Amino acid sequence: MDVESGRSAGTAQDVSSNGTMLLTAKTYARDERMEIAFLLAPVELSAEAAHREEEVVRRNRWTRDEDALLVELVRKHGALEWKRFESMFPGRRGTHLRSHYKHALEVRSSKRAFSTSEDAFILAEAEKGRRWCEIARNMDRRVDNHVKNRYWQLTR
Repeated sequence: MDVESGRSAGTAQDVSSNGTMLLTAKTYARDERMEIAFLLAPVELSAEAAHREEEVVRRNRWTRDEDALLVELVRKHGALEWKRFESMFPGRRGTHLRSHYKHALEVRSSKRAFSTSEDAFILAEAEKGRRWCEIARNMDRRVDNHVKNRYWQLTR
């Protein structure tokens, strides 16, 4: 909002002699509230926000013990009960556990060369439909993204 005139800053419009609208450049009024002093003023965090800040600092890196425990829990209970595992990992939520498992731990066992029988299986299943998650589930320790990438390599 323009402080002096009370109008919103934006594109100015004029009407030409033939009745068409002419658009001119945008103009912006200076807003006193956005001075640098306002931006640099100390901010007090609520108790909840401060707690979240502590959690962020606490959960930077995964330890080998946490990795081993997560792999063991998934082996015993399956990769569907992430909320249930939260109590064993203080400061981490189920979504963090799933993400770490899917993108760090599960991928490790999947990084090996594809066999010719796996290539044939991928090509045959992709003919039925490109549902990479379903295809990967029917293979031994393969991740959907690797299966998809392999398919596109084979079809070049």
